[in-house]
Amino acid sequence: MNKKVNPLTMLKKALVSYDETINIMNKSSLDDENRKTLACAYLNRGDVLQTLGKWENETLEKALLSYDKAINLAKALPFEIAENRKILADAYMKQGNVLRVTGTQALETREELAERRQRYSELGLLLQERVENGDAEYDERVGSLLEKELETSL
Repeated sequence: MNKKVNPLTMLKKALVSYDETINIMNKSSLDDENRKTLACAYLNRGDVLQTLGKWENETLEKALLSYDKAINLAKALPFEIAENRKILADAYMKQGNVLRVTGTQALETREELAERRQRYSELGLLLQERVENGDAEYDERVGSLLEKELETSL
């Protein structure tokens, strides 16, 4: 049986696995080895959440929280050990990646997107009306819609 794999489903299953690891490790004593395992679990959880952010914007905030927890755990590890420094550096780098992505994306609220869609619909109807019968009132309405669009786009 060649079953097609749904990537979103697999990512959500991976997230459940990392959450389970975190739950188990949080119930353990936090010696350096367990702290390292927990930091890595938060890093992996953050990676999954970052990937899920392509479909669900709110997961990017959760990814940042996971990376924050990884950073805090890694900071408590002995810094003279190279592997511990690498975990900390990875956590900072991954946190920076999410911040870069969210800083360069136009993350709009649903209300903003609905307003923009409405303006585009109105503009489309006005353009169609202009083609059909052209008038001065049209020019004013299109002008005000275009001004609103320019204000929200900049």
